[in-house]
Amino acid sequence: MASGVVKVGRRTYAVGLLWQPSPSGRIAQAAREAAAQPGQQSDFYCVRAASKSVAIPQYGLAQSAQGHKAGMATLAASLANAQPGSWAGAFRLREGTWVVVVRDDLIAPDGDVLFDNDEAARDRLLQEVSLGGVQRVYAPDGWAVPGSDPTPLPLLLQDRVECRLQPVHLPMRLIMYGAAAAAVVCLIIFLALQYQAEQERIEQEIADQARKLQEAGKSGAVSKMVTKWEWPPAEQAYERKWEKAPTAKEFIANCHILFGKVPATQLGWKRTQSVCQENRLTVSWNRDKSFNAIVPPGSFIKDDLSIANQTVKADMLTARGPESLFSENEISGLALHDKWPATLTRVADDSPIVTPPPNVKDVPPPPPPPWRKRDVKYAGKTPPWEIWPYFEGVPGMIVNKIIWDGLNWTMEITMYEKKGG
Repeated sequence: MASGVVKVGRRTYAVGLLWQPSPSGRIAQAAREAAAQPGQQSDFYCVRAASKSVAIPQYGLAQSAQGHKAGMATLAASLANAQPGSWAGAFRLREGTWVVVVRDDLIAPDGDVLFDNDEAARDRLLQEVSLGGVQRVYAPDGWAVPGSDPTPLPLLLQDRVECRLQPVHLPMRLIMYGAAAAAVVCLIIFLALQYQAEQERIEQEIADQARKLQEAGKSGAVSKMVTKWEWPPAEQAYERKWEKAPTAKEFIANCHILFGKVPATQLGWKRTQSVCQENRLTVSWNRDKSFNAIVPPGSFIKDDLSIANQTVKADMLTARGPESLFSENEISGLALHDKWPATLTRVADDSPIVTPPPNVKDVPPPPPPPWRKRDVKYAGKTPPWEIWPYFEGVPGMIVNKIIWDGLNWTMEITMYEKKGG
C-alpha cells in the first residue's frame, strides 16, 4: 500500500484512515480514547458529524508516519458528504489507486485505502461489489466493471475539504499557554481590583473639580475658570471590550445550536440569508409563489407577503472576564504557521472611555491604547464550528456575527492584541 497523502487538483487530502462509528454524543473524546489504545497509537483524529444524510456520526484515526498533519482535510469524509448513500469506488491518482467504501452513509472501517498498483485495488473493489448492498460503483473505464460509473473524482468531490485532522494530544505550546494562564490568574484579579480602585479615585477627583468650579461660578469669584487636566494611564483610559464579551468558542457553539433549530426548507419559501449574533438567529425567506405557503414559526411577514423574517433566540451568554492578550507578533506567527483560512485587516484603535471636563482649555492628546485591533474574516463552504480548531486557545477574539447565504459561510471577528512583540 502507498502513503497516506494525495493531491486532487491543487488540494492535499489525507487517506488511509481507520473509521469507526460513534453513536454517543462525545465523539471527539471517543476518538482520543480509541487513539490511545495499545497497538493503535494514532497521532490525529477527525470527526464526521451527524447531518441530514449522516444519521450516526463517526471518527477517523490517522498517523503522522503516513504523512498526516493537523488541519489536513480527509478525502473519504469529503467525498462521502458529497455523495450520500451506499457505494464503492476506485480512483486513479498520482500517488496510487484509492479505494473507498461507503455503506448507509458511513465510511467502512477499512474502506479508505490507497494501493500502489491497479491490480490489488481492482481486486478489493470487486470484493466489495460481490458482497452486495452498494447502489453505485465508480471505477476506471479500462477495468470493465459491470454497471460502473467512470465519473472523475474531482467532479464527484465538488472541491470539498471537510473533516480536518486534529492532534490527539494538545501541542506543547497550548499546554504552556494554559500553565501560564493559571499562574497569572491571581495577578490578573489583583490588577483588576487595583484598576477599579484607581478608576473610582479618578472619577471622584473629576467630580470634586466639577463641584468646585460650579461653586466658584455661583459665587462670581472666578469667571471662565481654566482647569489643568491630565489623562489617566493608558490601561485605565481604554475599555477592555473583549473581557465583557462571551468567548468566541461559546459564541460559535451557541450559533451552531441556533442553526440546528431552523429547518433548511419551509413550504412555499426560499431561504436567502441567515445571520447569527450572540443569542439571536435571524433567517430571511423569500416567497415562492409556485407553492402554497405556511408562516415560518416566530417570523414577521411583510405586508405584501413577499418576505418573512424568522427569529430564533437563546439565553444570553456571559462575559468571559479577565483575559490576557497575545502580542501582535505572536498572533501573526500563529496565523502564518497554522495557515489560518481567513483574511486579517488592521483597523483603527478604540476611542478613550475617559472624557475631559468641559471647562478644560487645550486638552492634551490622549495616551495611545496599549492594545491594537484586527478584523478577522472567514468566508467558505465549511461551517465555522468545523474550522474553529485553527483559532482554538487564542485570546482577545470577539465574534461579531456568522452569516450563511445558502451556499457559503461568513464569520466576522474582532481580535485584540497587545502592542509590540
